[in-house]
Amino acid sequence: MEHNEFFCNEQHGCRAGRSCLTELLSYFEDVDRGFREGVDTDAVYHEFAKAFDKVDQNLLLLKMKRYDINDIVIKWIKSFLNNRLQYVVVNGVSSAAGEVTSGVPQGPLQFSIFVNNMKD
Repeated sequence: MEHNEFFCNEQHGCRAGRSCLTELLSYFEDVDRGFREGVDTDAVYHEFAKAFDKVDQNLLLLKMKRYDINDIVIKWIKSFLNNRLQYVVVNGVSSAAGEVTSGVPQGPLQFSIFVNNMKD
């Protein structure tokens, strides 16, 4: 995906050679440029706590289709995401199992695909 320049340049999360630090440096460059040019700068901050847990799986699959990701890959990811159950055990007592309808388990790549168009 890196080789094909799939991700927008502003995407720093979960990418080789990029990090929170590179994102912060890029942001400060933009703010500094605006300051030197006398341009106002507005900022919106997003809280991504537990972000992987909030991904709508159906929307993720739709976005993957819109990005022309191979149908076989989409079907494989869909089979991985669908029909998952979870339950909680406290002091040896289990809750009833519930269907998991959001989240991408261990899925930084899927999350990056999900947020890739946020700048748009």
